[in-house]
Amino acid sequence: MGTGALGSLFGGLLTEAGHDTLLLGRYGQISELQNLRIKTMNNERNVAVRTTRDPMMLADSELLLFTMKSYSIDDAIRQLPAELFDDCIVLALQNGIGHLERMRNVIQNGIILAGVTYQAATLIQTGYVIHAAVGPTVLGPLGKDDRVAAESAAEALTVGGIPSKVVDDINRELWIKLLINAAINPLAAITGMKNGDLVNDPEVMNMMWAVIKEGSSVCEKLGVRIRKEDIFQRVIEVTEATAGNRSSMLQDVTKGRKTEIEAINGVIVENGRRLGLETPVNEKLFSRVVSLTKFKVDD
Repeated sequence: MGTGALGSLFGGLLTEAGHDTLLLGRYGQISELQNLRIKTMNNERNVAVRTTRDPMMLADSELLLFTMKSYSIDDAIRQLPAELFDDCIVLALQNGIGHLERMRNVIQNGIILAGVTYQAATLIQTGYVIHAAVGPTVLGPLGKDDRVAAESAAEALTVGGIPSKVVDDINRELWIKLLINAAINPLAAITGMKNGDLVNDPEVMNMMWAVIKEGSSVCEKLGVRIRKEDIFQRVIEVTEATAGNRSSMLQDVTKGRKTEIEAINGVIVENGRRLGLETPVNEKLFSRVVSLTKFKVDD
């Protein structure tokens, strides 16, 4: 579910690997998705993928990937019959933190896995995605007895050309990805720069460091064990590995779409206020990105 850049890429790669894969698309998307075009630095090819507009067609799925934006999770779950989750592993690959709690409130009996991916993809148009960089994907169970399901999902993704592994502390991985996104995405959206150009601008680098320092203070208060120096180094590595990529937030701002700023920098700001910590740089970036779109945060 979710046929944007990441969903299209994963759907195409899993189909190529021989998995019985089905993409749930909206009206008007189906014909474009059926002949999916994937472009990399080395080649460009078309993949014939199976698509549907009917959520009931997912009823026999063993693994359901949620690849839409975090703010669309609730609508996505409402489209599906409740009994589907009883026999299905659900893997959430969203940025941010808060969506997982909302999923657990609705999916009472199913297995929910959280995932973080560093695959870089840019959607040019429906059915045409650029695979800008290959990166690792990590999964983790939310339930203590769901390790086997997580291993099974990671194996399926790895066979599908999406190298994946299971970690014990997925919450830590989610926060690491959140801080990396918080440092890169809003600054890319505001400046219009590709990822690789961000680290060549001293002012932008200073802002990135400030974002990470504030976020690390929040993590420390929450008991999430990270080192801000390590996160900053990861930011540099990610921007270099995805140098030609336009961040998802930049793509959203360019197209006038709602962004995930609330689920990323907004999470740092919200937790900072709750914990009595000041996060002025994250607040500034949050407000600036919101002002760049025609959407309000509570849309």
